[in-house]
Amino acid sequence: MVTSMTRQSTIAVYGGSFDPPHIGHVMVPSYVLSMGLADRVVVCPADTHTLGKKLSAFEARLTWVRAAMRGHGPDVVVSDIERRLDATQDAGAAPRGSSLALLHAVARSWPLARVRLVVGSDIIESKETARWHRWEEIERRFDPIVVPRGGHSSGAFALPEISSREVRAALERDDPGARALLRAAVPRRVLAQLGAATTTKGSLLLIGTGNVATHAERWLREEGWGVQTISGRAFGAGDVSIPSTRLDGVWVLVGDPQIPAVADRLANAGLDPTTPVLHGAGAVRADSELGLAVLHAAGNSVGTLHPICALRREVDRDLLDRCAFGVEGDVAATALVDRIVPRARQIALGALTASDRVRYHAACALAANFVGAFRVLAARELDAVGVEGDQGRDAISVLMESSLFNLSRLGFPAGVTGPVSRGDAAAVERHTHELQGAAREVYEVMTKVLKGLLASAPEA
Repeated sequence: MVTSMTRQSTIAVYGGSFDPPHIGHVMVPSYVLSMGLADRVVVCPADTHTLGKKLSAFEARLTWVRAAMRGHGPDVVVSDIERRLDATQDAGAAPRGSSLALLHAVARSWPLARVRLVVGSDIIESKETARWHRWEEIERRFDPIVVPRGGHSSGAFALPEISSREVRAALERDDPGARALLRAAVPRRVLAQLGAATTTKGSLLLIGTGNVATHAERWLREEGWGVQTISGRAFGAGDVSIPSTRLDGVWVLVGDPQIPAVADRLANAGLDPTTPVLHGAGAVRADSELGLAVLHAAGNSVGTLHPICALRREVDRDLLDRCAFGVEGDVAATALVDRIVPRARQIALGALTASDRVRYHAACALAANFVGAFRVLAARELDAVGVEGDQGRDAISVLMESSLFNLSRLGFPAGVTGPVSRGDAAAVERHTHELQGAAREVYEVMTKVLKGLLASAPEA
């Protein structure tokens, strides 16, 4: 899949075993970006190791790396591209698992960008690159960024001298020194996952395997929950059963029309009536017939935990640790919500009427669902005047990101730019005259809406 970057952008490819990731790994992207060496860092856990190292399961390491890098912004992307490589990936037959194959794959995914390899000074100093596949070609074509590492750099600055081998050794011991090393060297979210068997937060069952459930499972594990996930479709069809282990709660994350069928199946499958059940639908009251009414009648406490966040399983960036959630429900259900989400990020929905609840959900859809149409229409207009393909889409994407950033930081109307906000009626008229089709219609409608908001609501 091609990901948008401009012609001037530089992608830094940071590969490694990350078994497990530690604070030194986390600091590498910050170093690369803050020193202006790249515009984006793509972090790629190795699927296999060409030098013969035995690695933990790929999916586990991918999850750990995503947890470790979560504190970075969108300029740091964790990718599973190594898992998706074919046996050979380029005309020169670079073997799967080699850095060269990875670099060629990234270059194909970001064809407009300059691609550079990130490598530690310890790798250069040890001359390990002599064992790499076609290192001379990597140097020539992908201009390595050498990151100074403690004990392997003559400069005044170097990243901490810590290794995954030391972390693994500490994990195998149970003494004060090992625990101190882990607290100092391993990101909190990674530690929570590495110690999942001793988690103290509790055990949750997620029903659903879609976009929201995929992100929710990862997020909850990072927060120290024990999580089991089953397919909503398979569960509703009776193909899978409720886990026999004790559950602190169930979170139903399926499409709205599926919720009553899953609730009915939970009731018939013998769910403990003391187990609270939440669903993730924005427009549906938990105890209603469209929600979890069957469970409510059976004695279970039911509630809503609706993430106000746009989530896609294909995108690594996860905002569940800072987005707001729409919340309502019985006492035990809301007590479970309090254990999952801080109250400061809860929006109370309990007092809303049925129509108000739908209106709340429509407001979320209004904010999230139509930006794609704006991007497509704008890119088509650029295409019509000769700014084609990726170049036009890249330009519009950055423009939209910057507009939203300004609005989130400055509010309305201070964060709004453009001819309408400036009162430049002549420019608006020229735009309307030249735009075509749906783009003109949308521009006219939104101009009227924005004028009205600017006139009636000086601050919103």
